[in-house]
Amino acid sequence: MDQSTANTWTVVGVVVSIVGFLVTVFLLWRTKTAAEAARDAVVETEGRIRASLALSLLSQLSAIDRELDIVIQANDAEGAIRVVHLWRDTASKVLGLVREGIADAAMEAPLLASLAQTQPTKTAIGESSKSVGQATKIFRKSVGDVCLQVGALTSTLSTKTGGPGK
Repeated sequence: MDQSTANTWTVVGVVVSIVGFLVTVFLLWRTKTAAEAARDAVVETEGRIRASLALSLLSQLSAIDRELDIVIQANDAEGAIRVVHLWRDTASKVLGLVREGIADAAMEAPLLASLAQTQPTKTAIGESSKSVGQATKIFRKSVGDVCLQVGALTSTLSTKTGGPGK
């Protein structure tokens, strides 16, 4: 092989190396972009799952509120204690979501107030001298304060999950 052929192959080798390097840089950039898009999709999905969980829990709070009305009307002490337990468990979960920023922070104070009333209410229900309505009067108000905000928050969260209003 003569000198001119060797120089030609050297130049071709350098050009191929540069093109290969540029292709590698381009593919790395595309991979990074795809990874970022995947990460963004995961974050969005996590947000939608949390919003769906919040919607489910808010729906449960509304159902517990209706159940409380029924047991008060029936003067059912055992049923009222069961409803107070359900409220405590569900409201605690909603409070966790509020503190994570998933649900409206304005709900924290009413949730805490209703949770603070669960033990005194169970004690009052156990006193035979009081009707269920009398024993749950303060608790009923704190539950009502929470439920006043549930409707608006449900609409807001529905848009985050892709539900009605999106």
